[in-house]
Amino acid sequence: MRYKVAHGGRGSGKSHSFARMLLLSCLKAPERILCAREYQSSIKDSVKQLLDDIIDEYKLYSYFKSKQGEITGANGSKFLFAGLRHDPHKIKSMEGITKCWLEEANVVSQESLDFLIPTIRDEGSEIWMTFNRQHKSDPVDKMFLGEFKRPDATVARVNFSENPFFPNTLRLEMEWDKSHDIGKYEHIWLGKPVQHSDSLIFHGRYKMDETIIPPKGTPLYYGMDFGFSKDPFAFLRCWIDRSKREIYIDMEAYGIGIEINHLCKYIDAIPGSKHYSIKADSSRPDTISFLKNQGYNIIGSRKGKGSVHDGVEFLKSHTIIVHPRCKHLLDELSLYSYKVDKRTGTVMPDIEDKNNHMMDSLRYALEDFTQGTVEVFVG
Repeated sequence: MRYKVAHGGRGSGKSHSFARMLLLSCLKAPERILCAREYQSSIKDSVKQLLDDIIDEYKLYSYFKSKQGEITGANGSKFLFAGLRHDPHKIKSMEGITKCWLEEANVVSQESLDFLIPTIRDEGSEIWMTFNRQHKSDPVDKMFLGEFKRPDATVARVNFSENPFFPNTLRLEMEWDKSHDIGKYEHIWLGKPVQHSDSLIFHGRYKMDETIIPPKGTPLYYGMDFGFSKDPFAFLRCWIDRSKREIYIDMEAYGIGIEINHLCKYIDAIPGSKHYSIKADSSRPDTISFLKNQGYNIIGSRKGKGSVHDGVEFLKSHTIIVHPRCKHLLDELSLYSYKVDKRTGTVMPDIEDKNNHMMDSLRYALEDFTQGTVEVFVG
């Protein structure tokens, strides 16, 4: 089969399995493997680190040499890395590709697929794909899981339950989602596509971009949601370009069941958190007081009637641009929904009170814009 496809939920081990299989394939015979994804601004965004880790784990140093931008095998095998969106001409110039591994294929555009597939043209060449399903309308979803499936593809669904190395940190997140939000659990952990797309508040209103960095001198805004008991702690950094009506988020921190004396470790993981003001969930004044004593400039959000609706409407009036490393925010953007009448299927104006920990953090961070207390000059 020309196509080998593995899809499913988070923590299933899809990427680790494909990486091991490709390295093993290179040990058997010389291969020229392209590891591609839609967005790759630097080698850090690729699967190279995963391949390097496996080479290190199995002590394969005599078989593979890793350089900054490629991995070469003693028998002439080579791993190359590229982003489809930004490196199309680099990919077009590559010759003799025997296998292409397309990671996070669910975000690959039809345009990129139409460019890539004819490029992998050598006789016997293969295209491997790994992804977590997002929407049934995504190009790879229609290609392999839709009504008209490709006949030249082997497609496997794999989930965390089939991964003997499923880590405890992910298990805690999975169990929380399973007990609190079955829809999120089925999407994130069982790999089912998002349902009721008409009710999704930010459907088509956000995108990923791994190249975003705060312009020099741009004010940064920080928002924090504490959660309760085993609810998630959520913290993010963002900035805004009012002239373009764009909101950017490039950093997040997230954890479940974090003790108050461990919060600082998560907060300090985001640069600038002690130099800028942090807007936080005002329902936890004790935690805010504790963090103030730790040296953070943190203040409670101004909650009130309609504050959630107003905050969401403000966010909807902008394009939201998210760095791919902010996985929890991306999860929530893909699931944050209006209520749906179970009897009629009608989308209601009320917002579901779930999938909102990172979303609340984003609202808190930008609430001064929502409430008109920031003076903004648009040139």
